[in-house]
Amino acid sequence: MSRYLRSLVSKHSNHLPRNLLYSFYTSLFSVFRKLTGLSPDQIWVRNSLALDYWEFGQSDLDISILVPGGSREAYKIYRRIKPLRKLLLGGEIQIYTTESLKRFTEYSNVFEVNRDPILFELTKHLITNNHLDLKKNIFLLKLFASDKSLFDSPDLRQRKWKHHLDLVGYHLDKISAESLAKLLAENYPFNEVLSDLDILKAIRHSFHNFNIHNLSRTNKILFPNRYVWINQNDTDDILDLESLTDETHRYLGLMVEWEIWGLSSLTHITSGFPLKNLFDHVENQIRLVECLRIATTEKERLVSGLRNLAEYYEDLKTVIL
Repeated sequence: MSRYLRSLVSKHSNHLPRNLLYSFYTSLFSVFRKLTGLSPDQIWVRNSLALDYWEFGQSDLDISILVPGGSREAYKIYRRIKPLRKLLLGGEIQIYTTESLKRFTEYSNVFEVNRDPILFELTKHLITNNHLDLKKNIFLLKLFASDKSLFDSPDLRQRKWKHHLDLVGYHLDKISAESLAKLLAENYPFNEVLSDLDILKAIRHSFHNFNIHNLSRTNKILFPNRYVWINQNDTDDILDLESLTDETHRYLGLMVEWEIWGLSSLTHITSGFPLKNLFDHVENQIRLVECLRIATTEKERLVSGLRNLAEYYEDLKTVIL
């Protein structure tokens, strides 16, 4: 469904009881689960439908799946459920395994995991809670960069963003792309010169264009994972990194953490990327980490996590490369 049609459906359903609208989603999920053959303890909803900030017509069905084993088992499940994806209304699929949770939960962002209450209960003893000031802003930035509707239909995103801001301890009377960019510019502990207009421009750019040659310095700082995905780094990047503050280097390290955790749930495959891109991406992330001014122990931990990520997916090479 187009974003315009979603907005129309959302606006014209406001007069209906919320519990009636919610039953549409629960019924759809029930059908989806039964068709997958997975048990209730293996599959569940997360994000807006799990935390009650959904908007009818705007929200889709984001699901989490947990299966025993490793990447092969995750991929088998994905092959089984792929023909059913339309039932999720465009929602995301995260496929965790017992192996991936054991290997990668330490790299997760606690604010992001909180969007999945069941997963949080399963993993909270493994989550690290350091650098929370940076992590909460990374959490907001990453969600901001994936929410084009905040620009197009801000009135329909108030419930969602109020939840996110409450979670990290921030408040805005009226939430819009402009007010959120201003909040981030004021609260990023960078000591870099990043204005709200810089952030807005970088976010808009991320929706439309991944051409490496058109990236601003702000875009490179805010989204290093997207930048290095393209696999075209050169020596100019090293010079750019050397000019950044130590705090920004810590931020970049935490962005690599986000990437390790985010890619551990088969997301590169469910998003349609070739598996080979993952291995190239891991090598680029390692190049980035090796240039960061962070503690040696932290640098070694990040490199280890990236190597583990590549190793975790090694079993899939003969299956889908």
